[in-house]
Amino acid sequence: MRVWMDGFRRVAVRHCAKWWTPSRFSSTSATSTAAASAAAEQFRERVRNSRSSVLALDETLQIGASLGLSADEARQELEKSDVLLLDHASTLDRKLSSQVLTPRARQHLKAELSSTLSLCVESLAQRELKRLEAQYEPFKNRIALIEKQATARANFWMRSGLIGLAAQIGGFGYLTYVEFSWDIMEPWTYFFGQSLLIMSYIYFLLLKKDHTVGGMWSVVYHSYRNKLLQAQGIDHEWVVHMNAEIKQRLSLLRIARVEREQDSLVD
Repeated sequence: MRVWMDGFRRVAVRHCAKWWTPSRFSSTSATSTAAASAAAEQFRERVRNSRSSVLALDETLQIGASLGLSADEARQELEKSDVLLLDHASTLDRKLSSQVLTPRARQHLKAELSSTLSLCVESLAQRELKRLEAQYEPFKNRIALIEKQATARANFWMRSGLIGLAAQIGGFGYLTYVEFSWDIMEPWTYFFGQSLLIMSYIYFLLLKKDHTVGGMWSVVYHSYRNKLLQAQGIDHEWVVHMNAEIKQRLSLLRIARVEREQDSLVD
C-alpha cells in the first residue's frame, strides 16, 4: 500500500510540475499583450481612415471602448495617430446636421467653422514645427557653419573668375599694343574665344546646367557643402528635406494666423 501511495504521489507531482510552468503564464501574458496591440493598431487605423477631418472626442473614445481600450489608452493612441481633437466638434456636427438654417445662421456657422479650421491648422502646424525643430536642433550649429564655409568658397571662386577675365583683357591689350600688333594677336583672340565656347558645352554636358554665373556659384556651393556634410556624417538629402518641411510648416502657420485674425476682425 505504501509503495502504491509513493508511486501515486510521484506521478501527481510530475503532472503538477508539468502543468504549473512559467511558460504557461508567459504565453498567456504574451497572448493578452498581442491582443492589446492588435486592438490599438485597429483603433489607430479606424481614426486615420475616418471620413471626417474633425473628430468628436466622445465619439472617438467610444470607438476605443468598443475595441476594449480605456479612455487613457485611447488618448495615448490618438497622440500616436497624429490627429487633432476638438472637444466641441460634436456641437459643430449637430449644427451641420440641421435641416433648416436661416441665411444669418448659415453665415454664423460658416464663420465659426472657418475659425475652427484655422485653429485646427494652426495648432497642428505648431506641433509639427516643434517636432521638426527638435530633430533639427542638434545639427543646427554645425550645418550653419558648413553653409557659411561653402558660401565663402563659392564667393572666392567667383571673384577669382572675375580677376581672371580682367587679367585676360589686360594681357591681350598689352600683347596687342606693346609687344606685338593686332595682325598677330587677332587669331589668338579668336581661338581663345572658341575654346571658352567649347568649355561651356562641356560644362553643360557634364552637369546638365546652363553655363551662367549663378549656375556656377550654385554648383561650387552645393558641391563643397555636400562634401563637408559627408565629412561630418550628415546626409545632405535629409538636410534639404528638413529645411523644406520646416519652411512649409512656417508658411502654413503664417497663413492660418492671418486667416484667424481676419475672422476675428469680421466677427
